[in-house]
Amino acid sequence: DIRLTIRMALRLYRGMMKGSIPFSENKLKVATLALRARTLHVPRPLNLATRTKVFALSEHQPPPCPRSLLHTQHHSPSLRFRSGSYRAVCSGRRGIFPPPEFGGDFPPKLAPLPPCFFGVSRMGLLSGKVALVVGIANERSYAWHIAKSLREHGARLAYTHLPGEKNEHRTRRSIEALGENDPWLVPLDASSDADIDAVFAKFSASFDRLDTFVHSIAFADRTWLSPGNFTDTPREAFAQALDISAYTLVAMSKRARPLMAKSGGGSIMCMSYYGGEKVVPGYNVMGVAKAALESCTRYLAWELGPEKIRVNAISGGYLRTLASSAVGGADAITTHVEQHSPLRRNVEGSEVGATAVYLASELSSAVTGETIYVDCGINVLGL
Repeated sequence: DIRLTIRMALRLYRGMMKGSIPFSENKLKVATLALRARTLHVPRPLNLATRTKVFALSEHQPPPCPRSLLHTQHHSPSLRFRSGSYRAVCSGRRGIFPPPEFGGDFPPKLAPLPPCFFGVSRMGLLSGKVALVVGIANERSYAWHIAKSLREHGARLAYTHLPGEKNEHRTRRSIEALGENDPWLVPLDASSDADIDAVFAKFSASFDRLDTFVHSIAFADRTWLSPGNFTDTPREAFAQALDISAYTLVAMSKRARPLMAKSGGGSIMCMSYYGGEKVVPGYNVMGVAKAALESCTRYLAWELGPEKIRVNAISGGYLRTLASSAVGGADAITTHVEQHSPLRRNVEGSEVGATAVYLASELSSAVTGETIYVDCGINVLGL
């Protein structure tokens, strides 16, 4: 056995109870949770007489606990656990290390820690789940923000990129910014059924399950995305916009269906925009495509529901991305939202990412066929 000390937390707790340490609500929360839980994250070194660092096991590797930590103060300031390599948390960072008794570094070499709440490292809502994300173009893409949030909550991710070396480099660079140096990344021409088949065949060969599928692609010829020329949209441009922006959700859901059914269910989500419901000058044929996408979402939700597969759309507010830059009058949209939305601001990509985590997790187990607005409330306005 080895010992992992929580002496610092005990001294902090006892000191505040006795009055020898100035009382602080945040310090009390950290100390109390340290005594009750098996995982502790100290956001910063606390200014105490001792310089002892507090280490604890990660929630991803919960240790056996011979007695309640709450009663530790009546026994020893240390806890005994089985020997081995554990994930440590110290001063806002984490790492895997063998304990000092076995020659490990103390403090250990550490890697960035995901977001925490009130000093306690939260368990990922998506731990053990696998997601396929289609649509990362760069670090401003909604798909990138969604991937970032899914990873922070413990999901393993697979990605696709547009065909071409330049597109692969751009997508790979964006994924590396998420902290993945060797991502599962394959090319995908969404207009080709053969390409879609190939992607899902490669995916099923590499992963034993699929829990979440993120559809975040759309396309329309920017020539026809300016105010006043919707009636001039040619048949070919119209069909192409609906094919890439809406039909691909149906085509990819068909391939994802057996993988999700084998996993006991899953969550499919796509990205829409308010221009699919109301007129946004300049959005034109893309608005028609988004209306079709939302309708596809509802029909897919009805058909896949018996297999515990949920399908939803996120209607994100205007975000300056590679795709949105093609829409004429985009700057006017930004200004209008900032001035008139109930929250008087534009949406952040991370807020859409958080909504995606909700849809991918069991928190939304009874939610399907919905279009969820994440747009600072601009959709509720009549003018």
